[in-house]
Amino acid sequence: MYVDGLSLAVYSDTLIPRGLIGNSGKILGCRALTLLHDDQGHLLLATTHRGDLHLSNGIPCVLTCYEHATELLHLTNLVVDREAMAADFLAQLNAQGRTMTTILKTNQYTGLDSFTNVSSFVPLTVDRHGTVRRRVAPAQFLLARPDHDDEPLRLTVVLIRDLRRTVPCSPSEENLPRAWWVDIRHEEVAWWQEGWQATPALAMPTKPKLIPIVTTAEQRDAVTLAQSYIRSFPAQENVIKDFLLPLGLDTNHGFAKTPVINSEVNKKREALEKRCANVQRLFTQMRRVLTPSGRLVILTHDPELLDPLDLSCVEQFEISLFGQRPTILVFLSTSGKSVKGGQ
Repeated sequence: MYVDGLSLAVYSDTLIPRGLIGNSGKILGCRALTLLHDDQGHLLLATTHRGDLHLSNGIPCVLTCYEHATELLHLTNLVVDREAMAADFLAQLNAQGRTMTTILKTNQYTGLDSFTNVSSFVPLTVDRHGTVRRRVAPAQFLLARPDHDDEPLRLTVVLIRDLRRTVPCSPSEENLPRAWWVDIRHEEVAWWQEGWQATPALAMPTKPKLIPIVTTAEQRDAVTLAQSYIRSFPAQENVIKDFLLPLGLDTNHGFAKTPVINSEVNKKREALEKRCANVQRLFTQMRRVLTPSGRLVILTHDPELLDPLDLSCVEQFEISLFGQRPTILVFLSTSGKSVKGGQ
Protein backbone atom coordinates (compact mmCIF):
# COMPACT_ATOMS: atom_id res chain seq x y z
CA MET A 1 0.00 0.00 0.00
CA TYR A 2 1.19 3.53 -0.82
CA VAL A 3 0.26 6.45 1.43
CA ASP A 4 0.75 10.02 0.30
CA GLY A 5 -0.17 13.50 1.49
CA LEU A 6 -1.35 16.39 -0.64
CA SER A 7 -2.20 20.02 0.16
CA LEU A 8 -4.63 21.88 -2.12
CA ALA A 9 -4.84 25.66 -1.95
CA VAL A 10 -8.24 27.12 -1.03
CA TYR A 11 -8.88 30.79 -1.81
CA SER A 12 -11.44 32.19 0.60
CA ASP A 13 -12.29 35.44 2.40
CA THR A 14 -12.41 33.43 5.61
CA LEU A 15 -9.16 32.68 7.41
CA ILE A 16 -8.45 28.96 7.30
CA PRO A 17 -5.43 26.90 8.45
CA ARG A 18 -2.45 27.26 6.18
CA GLY A 19 0.10 24.75 4.89
CA LEU A 20 2.89 24.18 2.41
CA ILE A 21 1.63 23.90 -1.19
CA GLY A 22 3.60 21.29 -3.13
CA ASN A 23 7.09 22.23 -4.31
CA SER A 24 6.24 25.90 -4.77
CA GLY A 25 7.32 26.74 -1.22
CA LYS A 26 4.24 28.90 -0.67
CA ILE A 27 2.32 28.86 2.59
CA LEU A 28 -1.36 29.34 1.76
CA GLY A 29 -4.75 28.51 3.17
CA CYS A 30 -5.45 24.97 2.10
CA ARG A 31 -7.02 21.61 2.78
CA ALA A 32 -4.85 18.55 3.42
CA LEU A 33 -5.61 15.23 1.75
CA THR A 34 -4.33 11.85 2.88
CA LEU A 35 -4.41 9.35 0.03
CA LEU A 36 -4.29 5.56 0.33
CA HIS A 37 -3.32 3.68 -2.86
CA ASP A 38 -3.13 0.01 -3.72
CA ASP A 39 0.04 -1.65 -5.01
CA GLN A 40 -0.74 -0.39 -8.53
CA GLY A 41 -1.16 3.21 -7.38
CA HIS A 42 -4.95 3.36 -7.78
CA LEU A 43 -6.79 5.34 -5.14
CA LEU A 44 -8.57 3.37 -2.42
CA LEU A 45 -9.49 6.13 0.03
CA ALA A 46 -8.94 9.86 0.42
CA THR A 47 -9.61 11.79 3.62
CA THR A 48 -9.77 15.59 3.96
CA HIS A 49 -8.31 17.45 6.94
CA ARG A 50 -7.20 20.87 8.09
CA GLY A 51 -4.47 22.46 6.03
CA ASP A 52 -1.95 22.34 8.88
CA LEU A 53 -2.31 18.59 9.37
CA HIS A 54 0.96 16.65 9.37
CA LEU A 55 1.09 13.41 7.41
CA SER A 56 2.05 11.46 10.53
CA ASN A 57 -1.33 12.46 12.01
CA GLY A 58 -3.29 11.71 8.84
CA ILE A 59 -1.96 8.20 8.26
CA PRO A 60 -3.55 6.57 11.36
CA CYS A 61 -6.88 8.18 10.44
CA VAL A 62 -6.95 6.92 6.85
CA LEU A 63 -5.83 3.43 7.90
CA THR A 64 -8.54 3.19 10.56
CA CYS A 65 -11.24 4.42 8.17
CA TYR A 66 -10.27 1.98 5.42
CA GLU A 67 -9.99 -1.01 7.71
CA HIS A 68 -13.36 -0.20 9.27
CA ALA A 69 -15.11 0.32 5.91
CA THR A 70 -13.73 -2.81 4.23
CA GLU A 71 -13.62 -4.98 7.35
CA LEU A 72 -9.98 -5.64 6.55
CA LEU A 73 -8.13 -7.00 9.56
CA HIS A 74 -4.82 -5.20 9.21
CA LEU A 75 -2.76 -3.23 6.67
CA THR A 76 0.80 -4.32 7.34
CA ASN A 77 3.14 -3.14 4.54
CA LEU A 78 3.05 0.61 3.91
CA VAL A 79 5.23 2.84 1.72
CA VAL A 80 5.03 6.50 2.72
CA ASP A 81 6.70 9.81 2.02
CA ARG A 82 9.65 11.17 3.96
CA GLU A 83 7.28 13.37 5.97
CA ALA A 84 6.55 10.28 8.05
CA MET A 85 10.11 10.05 9.36
CA ALA A 86 9.17 10.93 12.96
CA ALA A 87 10.87 8.38 15.22
CA ASP A 88 8.00 8.07 17.72
CA PHE A 89 5.50 7.71 14.88
CA LEU A 90 7.49 4.87 13.29
CA ALA A 91 7.89 3.18 16.66
CA GLN A 92 4.14 3.44 17.30
CA LEU A 93 3.17 1.84 13.98
CA ASN A 94 5.86 -0.79 14.39
CA ALA A 95 4.32 -1.72 17.75
CA GLN A 96 0.97 -2.14 15.95
CA GLY A 97 2.51 -4.69 13.59
CA ARG A 98 2.76 -2.37 10.59
CA THR A 99 5.89 -2.25 8.47
CA MET A 100 6.76 1.26 7.27
CA THR A 101 9.07 1.97 4.33
CA THR A 102 10.16 5.54 3.70
CA ILE A 103 13.22 7.66 2.97
CA LEU A 104 15.46 9.60 5.33
CA LYS A 105 15.41 13.36 5.30
CA THR A 106 18.62 15.03 4.16
CA ASN A 107 19.10 16.67 7.58
CA GLN A 108 19.01 13.31 9.36
CA TYR A 109 22.31 12.02 7.98
CA THR A 110 25.60 13.48 6.75
CA GLY A 111 26.99 10.70 4.60
CA LEU A 112 27.99 7.08 4.55
CA ASP A 113 29.53 7.44 8.01
CA SER A 114 26.07 8.01 9.51
CA PHE A 115 25.15 4.35 8.93
CA THR A 116 26.34 1.14 10.52
CA ASN A 117 26.90 -2.39 9.24
CA VAL A 118 27.25 -1.16 5.66
CA SER A 119 27.78 -4.07 3.26
CA SER A 120 29.33 -3.96 -0.19
CA PHE A 121 27.45 -2.24 -3.00
CA VAL A 122 25.99 -4.39 -5.78
CA PRO A 123 24.47 -3.27 -9.13
CA LEU A 124 20.81 -2.25 -9.01
CA THR A 125 20.09 -0.79 -12.44
CA VAL A 126 22.03 -0.76 -15.72
CA ASP A 127 21.41 1.04 -18.99
CA ARG A 128 21.05 -0.57 -22.42
CA HIS A 129 24.84 -0.50 -22.89
CA GLY A 130 25.42 -2.48 -19.71
CA THR A 131 26.76 0.47 -17.72
CA VAL A 132 25.81 0.39 -14.04
CA ARG A 133 23.71 3.43 -13.15
CA ARG A 134 22.78 2.64 -9.55
CA ARG A 135 24.31 0.49 -6.85
CA VAL A 136 22.68 -0.68 -3.65
CA ALA A 137 23.92 -1.93 -0.28
CA PRO A 138 22.16 -2.96 2.97
CA ALA A 139 22.94 -1.12 6.20
CA GLN A 140 21.41 -0.05 9.51
CA PHE A 141 20.57 3.32 11.03
CA LEU A 142 19.84 4.41 14.59
CA LEU A 143 17.10 7.05 14.61
CA ALA A 144 17.14 9.14 17.77
CA ARG A 145 13.89 9.49 19.72
CA PRO A 146 13.34 12.84 21.52
CA ASP A 147 11.97 11.35 24.74
CA HIS A 148 14.03 8.15 24.68
CA ASP A 149 17.65 9.12 24.14
CA ASP A 150 18.86 5.78 25.47
CA GLU A 151 16.50 3.79 23.20
CA PRO A 152 17.04 4.83 19.56
CA LEU A 153 14.93 3.20 16.89
CA ARG A 154 16.94 0.72 14.83
CA LEU A 155 15.99 0.80 11.15
CA THR A 156 16.98 -1.42 8.26
CA VAL A 157 18.48 0.72 5.50
CA VAL A 158 19.01 0.26 1.78
CA LEU A 159 21.64 2.68 0.50
CA ILE A 160 21.29 3.57 -3.18
CA ARG A 161 24.32 5.16 -4.77
CA ASP A 162 23.07 7.04 -7.83
CA LEU A 163 26.01 7.25 -10.24
CA ARG A 164 24.05 9.47 -12.65
CA ARG A 165 23.80 12.32 -10.15
CA THR A 166 26.62 13.84 -8.15
CA VAL A 167 26.67 16.19 -5.18
CA PRO A 168 29.55 18.39 -3.98
CA CYS A 169 31.59 17.13 -1.07
CA SER A 170 34.20 18.72 1.17
CA PRO A 171 37.82 17.76 0.35
CA SER A 172 39.85 16.01 2.99
CA GLU A 173 42.19 18.05 5.16
CA GLU A 174 45.35 16.61 3.56
CA ASN A 175 44.13 17.74 0.13
CA LEU A 176 43.52 21.31 1.27
CA PRO A 177 46.44 23.71 0.49
CA ARG A 178 47.69 26.08 3.17
CA ALA A 179 46.42 29.00 1.09
CA TRP A 180 44.69 29.31 -2.26
CA TRP A 181 47.80 30.83 -3.91
CA VAL A 182 50.31 28.20 -2.74
CA ASP A 183 50.23 26.13 -5.95
CA ILE A 184 50.34 29.17 -8.29
CA ARG A 185 53.71 30.15 -9.82
CA HIS A 186 54.98 33.72 -9.41
CA GLU A 187 54.72 34.57 -13.10
CA GLU A 188 51.09 33.47 -13.14
CA VAL A 189 50.20 36.18 -10.61
CA ALA A 190 51.53 39.00 -12.78
CA TRP A 191 48.14 40.13 -13.97
CA TRP A 192 49.51 43.47 -15.25
CA GLN A 193 51.63 41.82 -17.95
CA GLU A 194 50.39 41.47 -21.50
CA GLY A 195 48.88 38.10 -22.36
CA TRP A 196 48.21 37.20 -18.70
CA GLN A 197 45.43 34.67 -18.12
CA ALA A 198 43.74 33.89 -14.87
CA THR A 199 44.53 30.52 -13.33
CA PRO A 200 41.37 28.39 -13.21
CA ALA A 201 40.23 27.32 -9.79
CA LEU A 202 40.21 23.67 -8.88
CA ALA A 203 36.97 21.86 -9.54
CA MET A 204 34.82 21.16 -6.53
CA PRO A 205 35.13 17.47 -5.58
CA THR A 206 31.92 15.52 -6.03
CA LYS A 207 30.54 12.14 -5.05
CA PRO A 208 27.54 10.04 -6.19
CA LYS A 209 24.23 11.02 -4.62
CA LEU A 210 23.23 8.79 -1.71
CA ILE A 211 19.58 7.80 -1.32
CA PRO A 212 18.83 6.07 2.02
CA ILE A 213 15.60 4.04 2.05
CA VAL A 214 14.64 2.83 5.53
CA THR A 215 12.12 0.33 6.83
CA THR A 216 10.99 -0.87 10.22
CA ALA A 217 11.18 -4.49 9.02
CA GLU A 218 14.00 -6.38 10.66
CA GLN A 219 15.37 -8.01 7.52
CA ARG A 220 14.63 -7.33 3.84
CA ASP A 221 16.48 -8.04 0.63
CA ALA A 222 18.23 -4.84 -0.41
CA VAL A 223 17.40 -5.03 -4.12
CA THR A 224 13.75 -5.98 -3.51
CA LEU A 225 13.23 -3.18 -0.99
CA ALA A 226 14.83 -0.59 -3.25
CA GLN A 227 12.69 -1.63 -6.22
CA SER A 228 9.48 -1.56 -4.16
CA TYR A 229 10.11 2.04 -3.06
CA ILE A 230 11.28 3.30 -6.47
CA ARG A 231 8.20 1.77 -8.07
CA SER A 232 5.97 3.98 -5.90
CA PHE A 233 6.93 7.10 -7.90
CA PRO A 234 5.31 6.10 -11.24
CA ALA A 235 2.59 4.04 -9.54
CA GLN A 236 1.24 6.94 -7.50
CA GLU A 237 0.65 8.92 -10.69
CA ASN A 238 -2.11 6.45 -11.62
CA VAL A 239 -4.46 8.19 -9.19
CA ILE A 240 -4.27 11.36 -11.29
CA LYS A 241 -4.84 9.36 -14.48
CA ASP A 242 -7.91 7.77 -12.88
CA PHE A 243 -9.35 11.25 -12.35
CA LEU A 244 -8.54 12.39 -15.90
CA LEU A 245 -9.82 9.37 -17.81
CA PRO A 246 -13.56 9.96 -17.04
CA LEU A 247 -13.08 13.51 -18.34
CA GLY A 248 -11.63 12.25 -21.60
CA LEU A 249 -8.21 13.66 -20.75
CA ASP A 250 -5.93 10.68 -21.28
CA THR A 251 -2.74 12.70 -21.13
CA ASN A 252 0.89 11.85 -20.54
CA HIS A 253 1.16 12.63 -16.85
CA GLY A 254 3.80 11.77 -14.32
CA PHE A 255 6.79 9.48 -14.50
CA ALA A 256 5.41 6.49 -16.43
CA LYS A 257 4.86 8.26 -19.72
CA THR A 258 4.04 6.41 -22.95
CA PRO A 259 4.30 7.64 -26.56
CA VAL A 260 1.08 9.02 -28.01
CA ILE A 261 0.10 9.82 -31.59
CA ASN A 262 0.02 13.47 -32.63
CA SER A 263 -3.54 13.73 -33.96
CA GLU A 264 -2.85 16.67 -36.29
CA VAL A 265 0.21 15.07 -37.84
CA ASN A 266 -1.66 11.78 -38.10
CA LYS A 267 -4.51 13.45 -40.04
CA LYS A 268 -2.08 15.01 -42.50
CA ARG A 269 -0.25 11.71 -42.92
CA GLU A 270 -3.48 9.79 -43.60
CA ALA A 271 -4.61 12.38 -46.16
CA LEU A 272 -1.24 12.27 -47.92
CA GLU A 273 -1.21 8.46 -47.98
CA LYS A 274 -4.73 8.43 -49.45
CA ARG A 275 -3.75 10.96 -52.10
CA CYS A 276 -0.61 9.02 -52.97
CA ALA A 277 -2.64 5.81 -53.33
CA ASN A 278 -5.09 7.53 -55.72
CA VAL A 279 -2.26 8.89 -57.85
CA GLN A 280 -0.60 5.49 -58.08
CA ARG A 281 -3.93 3.85 -58.94
CA LEU A 282 -4.52 6.27 -61.81
CA PHE A 283 -0.91 5.98 -62.92
CA THR A 284 -1.22 2.18 -63.03
CA GLN A 285 -4.40 2.37 -65.14
CA MET A 286 -2.67 4.68 -67.62
CA ARG A 287 0.22 2.25 -68.05
CA ARG A 288 -2.17 -0.45 -69.23
CA VAL A 289 -2.79 1.44 -72.48
CA LEU A 290 0.36 0.51 -74.34
CA THR A 291 1.16 1.75 -77.88
CA PRO A 292 4.37 1.32 -79.84
CA SER A 293 6.75 4.26 -79.40
CA GLY A 294 4.13 6.06 -77.32
CA ARG A 295 4.63 8.35 -74.41
CA LEU A 296 2.83 8.98 -71.14
CA VAL A 297 2.22 12.66 -70.44
CA ILE A 298 0.99 13.59 -66.97
CA LEU A 299 -0.08 16.98 -65.65
CA THR A 300 0.11 17.06 -61.84
CA HIS A 301 0.76 19.27 -58.85
CA ASP A 302 2.53 16.47 -56.96
CA PRO A 303 5.25 14.96 -59.16
CA GLU A 304 7.01 13.54 -56.10
CA LEU A 305 4.09 11.15 -55.49
CA LEU A 306 4.60 9.30 -58.78
CA ASP A 307 6.41 5.96 -58.78
CA PRO A 308 7.40 5.37 -62.44
CA LEU A 309 8.65 1.76 -61.92
CA ASP A 310 9.74 0.62 -65.45
CA LEU A 311 9.08 4.04 -67.04
CA SER A 312 11.74 6.64 -67.62
CA CYS A 313 11.03 10.34 -67.22
CA VAL A 314 12.47 11.98 -70.34
CA GLU A 315 11.08 15.48 -69.84
CA GLN A 316 9.75 17.59 -66.97
CA PHE A 317 8.74 21.26 -66.91
CA GLU A 318 6.30 23.64 -65.23
CA ILE A 319 3.57 25.65 -66.92
CA SER A 320 1.32 28.51 -65.87
CA LEU A 321 -2.34 27.48 -65.83
CA PHE A 322 -5.05 29.69 -64.34
CA GLY A 323 -2.67 31.22 -61.82
CA GLN A 324 -1.21 27.84 -60.75
CA ARG A 325 2.10 26.16 -61.51
CA PRO A 326 1.47 22.48 -62.32
CA THR A 327 4.17 20.17 -63.65
CA ILE A 328 4.12 18.22 -66.91
CA LEU A 329 6.04 14.93 -66.91
CA VAL A 330 6.73 12.86 -70.02
CA PHE A 331 7.47 9.16 -69.46
CA LEU A 332 8.86 6.61 -71.91
CA SER A 333 8.80 2.86 -71.32
CA THR A 334 12.28 1.42 -70.85
CA SER A 335 11.08 -1.95 -72.16
CA GLY A 336 10.29 -0.55 -75.60
CA LYS A 337 6.60 -0.14 -74.87
CA SER A 338 5.12 3.23 -74.04
CA VAL A 339 1.89 4.71 -72.78
CA LYS A 340 -0.12 7.78 -73.65
CA GLY A 341 -2.52 9.28 -71.14
CA GLY A 342 -3.18 12.22 -68.86
CA GLN A 343 -4.19 13.27 -65.41
